[in-house]
Amino acid sequence: MNKLILVFAALVFLACSKPALTSFVQTNNEGIFIKAVPHQSVSLEFKNPSNIPTKLDEKLINALKNKGFNIVKENGALEIRLNLVDFRKFAYIQRINNHSYGFFYGPFMRVDYDVEMENYYLMQANIQMSSAGQSQSTSLIARTSYLADAKESKEALEDKIIAQIMSFFY
Repeated sequence: MNKLILVFAALVFLACSKPALTSFVQTNNEGIFIKAVPHQSVSLEFKNPSNIPTKLDEKLINALKNKGFNIVKENGALEIRLNLVDFRKFAYIQRINNHSYGFFYGPFMRVDYDVEMENYYLMQANIQMSSAGQSQSTSLIARTSYLADAKESKEALEDKIIAQIMSFFY
């Protein structure tokens, strides 16, 4: 029991000592590749069926404007459909065997265990981009590497998703 308290205290200390929230994003395929044409018109359709409080659409519009695109309400040369699927916290504790020799001495020997705890936020968005008869889509899953507060985590994940979307343009 004392080990568990020490491990928990160490994890709390490590979580509090992190200087900045880090996150990563993965796609379900190789990604999307779209040629960026200066001053091209872009229309954005954003859906948020879970009613997650977010500024993802505003951040994407600002990023597109900074890239030189013209944002229109409908019938853009490039159409982007973004569906924010989920934003939630995950937490799990896993018991792991600390000593490999326990296997060789049999199940009746005492084996010490360590506890591995992980907390993180995950945000998933599906995106489809259509241009000149071509349609490309992928699912973006962004995940924090450790737990921060919900607001900071959500903003970091939104920024990571925007950066990934902007990387699709060449």
